[in-house]
Amino acid sequence: MTLLNNPIEIWQFLNQSNCRQCGETTCMAFAAAVVRGDRQLEECPYLDRETIERFGGQQQSEERAPSSQEEIEESLLELKNEIFSMDLSSAVSRTGGSFDGKKLTLKVLGEDFHVDTQGNVYSRIHTNAWVTIPVLTYVLYAAGSSPQGNWVPFRDLKYGMSWSGLYEQRCIKPLKHIADEHRELFVDLLELFKGQKVVNELQADISYVLHPLPKVPLLFCYWEAEEEFESKFNIYFDKTIEDNLNMQSIFSLTTGLGSMFEALIKTHVPDS
Repeated sequence: MTLLNNPIEIWQFLNQSNCRQCGETTCMAFAAAVVRGDRQLEECPYLDRETIERFGGQQQSEERAPSSQEEIEESLLELKNEIFSMDLSSAVSRTGGSFDGKKLTLKVLGEDFHVDTQGNVYSRIHTNAWVTIPVLTYVLYAAGSSPQGNWVPFRDLKYGMSWSGLYEQRCIKPLKHIADEHRELFVDLLELFKGQKVVNELQADISYVLHPLPKVPLLFCYWEAEEEFESKFNIYFDKTIEDNLNMQSIFSLTTGLGSMFEALIKTHVPDS
């Protein structure tokens, strides 16, 4: 892995637009912050993955996304072992689920997801790592905090700034593109996953609350383009999410939703 230790070297790889999306006032200020260790390359939403991986953009925060299938499998095995050693009935009140003596049942995007005493997650719809890891983490560690309606952007969450570059690439940009190009189908997908249309102070043109987990609501907001302003899309999180999920699971849920929406769009619009 090549390391860059000079702000000028880093600045040359940036788009030099001074967009401030990284939290710094200029691209040069961001480059200097990377050299100091206060920022990471992945916090620039415009850098491609090849550049980030080549020049040392791997996240070094206290939590990071699993970087390989092997790490994902290891994480799943550890979580399943912890589930095996716990009393699932003790998680009912914390998670908002129900227990029948053999399995804990949770509502995930409106569908029943079951967790048995072996740590297996199953449902009538397909399950994969992006939902299994957050579900098991939620069962094990959720404090049971109920949502308070205090909506915050991803960057305001603990470690949010460190993860924001990758989050923008894998979640926000794909979902914004879908909303831009297939507005009606985007709304249909939100409603398919039991999204509830809401009116909020953000005055978005499209505004829905989804529940990927019983006590983990997500607020999807889309603003249409008008005159000199381009369209915008963002997801907001109830601040209590930090009591119920760690950053790895929050990242997994949201980027997984982005991937799922993309796959569904391709099914309905093959050329998209």
